[in-house]
Amino acid sequence: MGERPAEDLRSQIAEAIEHLDGWELETVARLARRMDAQIGYGNPSFVLGFPRFRNEGDLVKGEFEVGEIHLNPHRIAHGLVAYGLLDNAMGHAVATFGGEIRLCVTLEIKVQYARALHPGPIAVEARCLHRGRTVGLAEGRVTDSDGRLAVFASGTYHLTEGRLGDRGDR
Repeated sequence: MGERPAEDLRSQIAEAIEHLDGWELETVARLARRMDAQIGYGNPSFVLGFPRFRNEGDLVKGEFEVGEIHLNPHRIAHGLVAYGLLDNAMGHAVATFGGEIRLCVTLEIKVQYARALHPGPIAVEARCLHRGRTVGLAEGRVTDSDGRLAVFASGTYHLTEGRLGDRGDR
């Protein structure tokens, strides 16, 4: 598997900062923290290679390739993979519902596993069922490469006061 563009950029930055010192180094470190927040370093979704989701009407969709890194000792996808995909997709559905983007955090998720996920392509979709002032409800599903339901979930999300981009400098 090839390097991700962000990882390549990170290695180029690391090479460049070897020539910096003092305040220059501190400035680059601050910019790197911002970059990490924007591209997802420190976020398990990025580390696991989860997709960026797209909105298609009232559905949020994404495709994912289950690979060796995602398998448990039984050679099937670890439950965390489907859980993480569904949490991200349902959160995205709640966050983007109605066209106004809001930040949200997971309050509760119920996941029901119907069939094992094997290496290969899978699909995830989610929809927001309700979004109030402070709470959103969503449901999602993961299907295997044959389009069969593998995992179903429902989730409750807290909508925060912040808007996308309000996270500040970490």
